[in-house]
Amino acid sequence: MWEWEQAKKVDEDLVKKWIETGRWSEAEALLRKAAEEFPYDSTVLAQLGTVLWKSGKRQEALETLEKALMLDPDDFQVIEATIKVFVAVDRRQDAEAIFAAYMDRNPWDSEAKDRLEKILDRNKSDTEPMAVSQSGRSGAADEKGSESSVLLRIGEEEFSRQHFDRARMCFELAYEKDATNAKALNNLGVVAWQQGDVAGALEYFHKALDADPLDAEILLNSARALGDAAQWDTAADLLQIYLSRHGNDEEAWSDYRRFVQATAVPWTPDGLSQKVADVYVEMGQKLAALEDYQGAIEAYGRALKISNDSANAYYGLGLLELNLGRTEQAAEMFRAALEVDPSHKQAEEALEEMREEGDKPAFDAPRILKQSAASL
Repeated sequence: MWEWEQAKKVDEDLVKKWIETGRWSEAEALLRKAAEEFPYDSTVLAQLGTVLWKSGKRQEALETLEKALMLDPDDFQVIEATIKVFVAVDRRQDAEAIFAAYMDRNPWDSEAKDRLEKILDRNKSDTEPMAVSQSGRSGAADEKGSESSVLLRIGEEEFSRQHFDRARMCFELAYEKDATNAKALNNLGVVAWQQGDVAGALEYFHKALDADPLDAEILLNSARALGDAAQWDTAADLLQIYLSRHGNDEEAWSDYRRFVQATAVPWTPDGLSQKVADVYVEMGQKLAALEDYQGAIEAYGRALKISNDSANAYYGLGLLELNLGRTEQAAEMFRAALEVDPSHKQAEEALEEMREEGDKPAFDAPRILKQSAASL
């Protein structure tokens, strides 16, 4: 038993590494091997289902997660992964039923309740419903727009029932009726993606972006499909546009960091001195002041790889976390700065102000970010 636990831990570390770098095929191979050896391990199946989903094998992902759920309906990792995927494929009723059943059996698990509710809330569609027609159209065009809208709604209902062929037919007819219908193109891309046709999905998403280049749903779907196709640079560019309007989407930020990391050349701090670390800290401060937050994060990270006792680097990362609204992570960074340097006034003041404000925003993070280069 002990040997299995140790072996499993090593495998999980490697799987985590492949997932963080977007190497889905390597992660899938490891998890398939584990699933063959331990076919009744619900946690392994949940991980495999998630990786299959990320790599575009949608139907197999759903089947794998459903099997994991049947094996252990009280494994939180299984519950969380299944709800995420079910909501993504518009099986919201099923996701909510799984959530309700889990909470009935585990009413005391308030942390799980909060996490699952955030997943359900975060994935609710916040896009405006498609208009029946656009102003200035002729009567004939209005009629076509109306027909297209009806076909779109029918297709979405068929998709929610997992009747993907029927859904695709409805979306194709909707597009034929109205060639400006970006939502129909987006939904055709989702169907293709669901069925594992990443190339087909990309073609539809590209057309959808041409029709409506700022639609949040289309930007997000396009970026994730490009990520599945290992086109990380373009995926990151699209997510930058999306995040400029939806900066609180933590899952999109996670995807963005993963895409950026996947394109980065491996960097090592071997042989670099403390002076170089100080230069990276200064660079991070300047990039933060210019609102290049991703660049600032990378600069501070490099400083800490050279020397993990840079209080200013921890403080700078804390400010960046605040800018993203991640107060718990910001507090961790400020505390780390004080552990390294108990006399670090800015970190001490930041923590004190966060304690005074409670759940309210601690302070004007963008204002402090702009001052950071001059204040340290």
